[in-house]
Amino acid sequence: MQKSTKLMFALGALLVVAVGFSAVRSQERSAAEAAPSAQPSIITQHDVTGAWTAATAAIRQPLPNGMEFQTDPPPFFDDEASGPEPVYSPMLPAQIAARWWRCAWIDASLHPGSSRATVAPEEARSVVDEWNDMPGMRGNEAFVDYDARMASAAREAGKTPFALEYELDCGKLVYTPES
Repeated sequence: MQKSTKLMFALGALLVVAVGFSAVRSQERSAAEAAPSAQPSIITQHDVTGAWTAATAAIRQPLPNGMEFQTDPPPFFDDEASGPEPVYSPMLPAQIAARWWRCAWIDASLHPGSSRATVAPEEARSVVDEWNDMPGMRGNEAFVDYDARMASAAREAGKTPFALEYELDCGKLVYTPES
């Protein structure tokens, strides 16, 4: 094979590689531009407020009368620790928002006479079951038997499931209704 033929093959191969590389990069850019709403792989402290707003807006089930989601993320997301900035799973704000919603219904059933709406425990029980269909909860294996585990723990503690859940899972880090 002559030198000029080898050179032509080399240039041709280089051209094919360059065009292929350029096409792949172009496709990556197009995919990134076409899906700006694609979920990030992590949420940083800087992203928490926007993620909380989006998570609460995605919940279509109503809160008890007179209740609204707080505008600021709950204290769970406060960064008071020293060290590296915390990062969160993209689904965590949706899970916390669903928990906040559930706690609002439990609170309304447990604390009649508060400034918030009072809800009969039976009504609250029928409503809180909807949390399994909320964003962040749907298909989440960690919560499939949550109610059964809470009922079992409540029996052992001599409390109602709602009273124990409010005490253990609503707490100061997740459910902090504005008065």
